[in-house]
Amino acid sequence: MSKLQHSLWFAYQQTHFKWHQLKLSASNFVIVTAYNSKGIVQSRYANHVAHRELLRYLRIHRKVFSCLSGMSVDGAHVELSVAVACSVKEGKAIALKFKQNAMYWVNDDQLYLQSVLMDRGQIHLGAFSLRCLTS
Repeated sequence: MSKLQHSLWFAYQQTHFKWHQLKLSASNFVIVTAYNSKGIVQSRYANHVAHRELLRYLRIHRKVFSCLSGMSVDGAHVELSVAVACSVKEGKAIALKFKQNAMYWVNDDQLYLQSVLMDRGQIHLGAFSLRCLTS
C-alpha cells in the first residue's frame, strides 16, 4: 500500500457524520459516496454530478436511503454521502460501481470501515451514534 493510500485509510477511520435528512429507521445500513473516485480529489462540479448519478442509481433500484455527510474531525473535508438500507454485499457493489476506496456499514449502532478498492479488509470503529454530529 502506498503512503497516500495509507494516509487515506487512516483518514477514513477518523470520519464523523452529519445527517441532512431524517435518519434511516433501519438498524443495519451502509454509507457510500460518489465523491472523489479512487481517492482522487475531483472538482465540486464533478462531485455534484457523481452524487446525482448515485441518487439516480438508488432510485432506479428502489433503495431506501437518506443523505448525510462524512467529514474530517475539523470539518475541513466534507463528502456528501448516502446511508442505504441494504446488505454489506450490495453496498460494496454500489461503492465499487462508483469507484470508491472504502465504505462504511452500520450494524446495531456499531460502525465498520470496509475496504472496497483498497485491500485492507474491515475495521470496527465503535458506536456510530458517537460519530454523528448534532448541529
